[in-house]
Amino acid sequence: LSADRSMGMGWSHMKPNSAMRSPAIRALDHWIRHRFAALNTHLEELYFAQMDRQDVRAVGADARNALLIEGQELMAKVLSENALPEDFSDGMDLLGSVGHYMAACRRHGLTDPDQEAESPLVEASTLAIRLSLSLGVSPRLTTAHMQFSNLATAGAPKRFTTLPDEALFSDLNTQAQLSYMSAADQIRRIEALGLSHPASLQLLASAEAALLSVAEINQKLASELNVERFYFCIRPYFMTYRVGPISYRGANAGDFAGVNELDLRLGVCRRDDLHYLNTIAEKMPYLLPEDRRLLERAIRRKSLLDELLEDLRDPPSNRWLRDVSVAFLRVLKIFGAVSAQHHNLLVKRFIEEATESIPEKYKARITASGPALRALLHDLERLRDLRMARERSDIPSRYGDVLRLKQFAGIV
Repeated sequence: LSADRSMGMGWSHMKPNSAMRSPAIRALDHWIRHRFAALNTHLEELYFAQMDRQDVRAVGADARNALLIEGQELMAKVLSENALPEDFSDGMDLLGSVGHYMAACRRHGLTDPDQEAESPLVEASTLAIRLSLSLGVSPRLTTAHMQFSNLATAGAPKRFTTLPDEALFSDLNTQAQLSYMSAADQIRRIEALGLSHPASLQLLASAEAALLSVAEINQKLASELNVERFYFCIRPYFMTYRVGPISYRGANAGDFAGVNELDLRLGVCRRDDLHYLNTIAEKMPYLLPEDRRLLERAIRRKSLLDELLEDLRDPPSNRWLRDVSVAFLRVLKIFGAVSAQHHNLLVKRFIEEATESIPEKYKARITASGPALRALLHDLERLRDLRMARERSDIPSRYGDVLRLKQFAGIV
């Protein structure tokens, strides 16, 4: 459940050149945006009207078969033309189309990684792997394809369905991710200036404002998104599926660098926390190359919290340290509050509580990322408490360090 990226992120605004696309790629793009979305919408309405909304085999056989066959034929035509894009953004756009198709096939029970040694979607797998090798990205659908690297045409990005709840979920997630990216960009720029630079106060204030916008978006999502529509008609497209013989976990709204950059650069998560490092290592294959570079750089840098604590060793007479500490603590406070809000308002309501009412036979496949729901929730709670710098002895919380900085700043 998961701003301007133009500075240092040129790839995010590069528009695929439709005039340079092959006829088969243009046909696939048109199919994904129209016929594909219509078929999925029809199927979702059939499923949602059933007593057992998760039984995808009881209705809609003709529509599922049409989606499978039409997609296979379009992928085969793209491969036969042998004119894959050379430009990164064009390649990402095509991989997004392939990924939408493969994720939909998984959602409708046309593929099942638990029952297959290899994906039956041979053409789509071949195309996805070829694109993956040339782009240096994961061969499956990722957050980037659905949110912040999803080209809109005629006012509409690529979506699975035409359901209003999917549009609401996707659009608000995109806005939240862009706001996180904006906050991370402001914090990252302090590296070149130094905390004692007067402009750092402006950067911290801008980061705080961007995080406040995330809080507003989360509240809107919680207020307007229908829990049942999300759980039964949107979430199932985020499942694990195979590309060739390899099973790739589902798309995760956290698969971008912004939040983890803030973790590391602010200092609420430590570079020597093995559990946290494993979290980053797991998501690295699903990030865009630029995002991977941002995280690699953040891991190498000393955090702002550690820099401020070092400056406290010799009590300075300079006014700047107290001012910047106050501004920094405001950013920490809203960052922790947004993390708590996301977990307590969205994860609990839209995943944990919604799962309680479904039959036991479906609970093994609740999460997109692989672990059982209880293990996933435990990991998310750990992250939430680290970001809040909550007082806990069983995790490497920065509670004591943040308290020390608050005492210096006169906040407690």
